[in-house]
Amino acid sequence: MTMQAALIGFLVGKSFANFTPQENVIIQTVSVATGQLPLVAGYIGVVPALTLLVPEIDGQSPLRLTWVQGVLWSFSVAFFG
Repeated sequence: MTMQAALIGFLVGKSFANFTPQENVIIQTVSVATGQLPLVAGYIGVVPALTLLVPEIDGQSPLRLTWVQGVLWSFSVAFFG
């Protein structure tokens, strides 16, 4: 998704007359950072795996995040890195 976001940003930026290569680098950097957040926050592997826990086998109940908890988790991961 980062490549698509960078291309769309480039196309939108080129519609302006004074679009510089430095602005293109900023667009690419922002698109990579936002595209990688779900992977880094664990929404691709860790959090879905924790919802599959079985108390009888794993000794732990499944982790189910509400929408608000998911947003807070994302902000904390983004802030603390």
